[in-house]
Amino acid sequence: MSDIKTYDSTGRDLQPDDQIQRAISGYSPAGLVGHLFAPPARVSRMFCFFPIVEKGQLRNDDLKRAYGTVSRLTGFTVASAFVQCQPRGLATNIPDEDWSGADDGWGIAKTAAFNLVTKFGVADEQAKVNLVNSTTNINTAYVVRSAWNGTTTSNPIQNIRTAMDYMQDTTGYRPNVLVFGPMAYRTMLVHSGVNAEVGNFKSAERFRQLFDVSTFAVAGGFYDGAEGFTGNPSFYFADQVIMCVQPQNPDDAYGTRWAVTAYWSPVPEASAPGRWMPYLHPHDPITKSRMLEVCDWSDTVVIDPRLAVVISGVNSSQSGGL
Repeated sequence: MSDIKTYDSTGRDLQPDDQIQRAISGYSPAGLVGHLFAPPARVSRMFCFFPIVEKGQLRNDDLKRAYGTVSRLTGFTVASAFVQCQPRGLATNIPDEDWSGADDGWGIAKTAAFNLVTKFGVADEQAKVNLVNSTTNINTAYVVRSAWNGTTTSNPIQNIRTAMDYMQDTTGYRPNVLVFGPMAYRTMLVHSGVNAEVGNFKSAERFRQLFDVSTFAVAGGFYDGAEGFTGNPSFYFADQVIMCVQPQNPDDAYGTRWAVTAYWSPVPEASAPGRWMPYLHPHDPITKSRMLEVCDWSDTVVIDPRLAVVISGVNSSQSGGL
């Protein structure tokens, strides 16, 4: 029987806290959409290449064969993507007076763990949005023909459909994930042409049906100030509409998709999203507190940049475009 060692970010041999881990398993901060761009996939090593088999290549092979002969040979394309999972960690001290003042001693630790996981999610969100907004990691950055300002010269629905048609015509795959920046979404909601198209019945589910996508979402992540933030938020992306191709089966880790977030862990059962490793350190008599540390090992990899498109500059007058 092999001995599985578990480490925190400093390399010490610590045991993950099972109770806290169960509590935060599957938790995702509200308003974040990065997991839609790069769904999770588990890898067996921190540094490795994993194979990518391009499935569903949409071509017709001749299936006929003569009696007594072998079947016609056909092939498929295999590529590989390099993964280098970066160790990440955050920690917080829980003073003795907080432990003693809590009705449930474990409750304060779980609350602290949720706070650390939320910070993980926010940092991960910004990293994924930066990937999407990089012209080297998407098909091309497209501009709309005119501002979505409610005039008859602009047509947001047609802008989106044209971009989706372009991807389908050049790759064979139609986007099934559509994510709006909050400003682009607000502008589309008040557009007269959109009102006419949907019969003034506007909802996320209605737009999902309108654009024939499996996932429709509006991003909510923003740059925050200090604690107690009360100012106007600056969103990670506001005037963009992002569309990409992602498989709907979460177990389909290496199929045709735009990007993936690879997770690794020294404890195999924790190598999955929502399975961050919480370590509750021993009591420190000097600081009179216990440190709670949350760690993960992950890497976001762009698999096929052709399978993502962003429409930019929704609220600014543009020329040209698609």
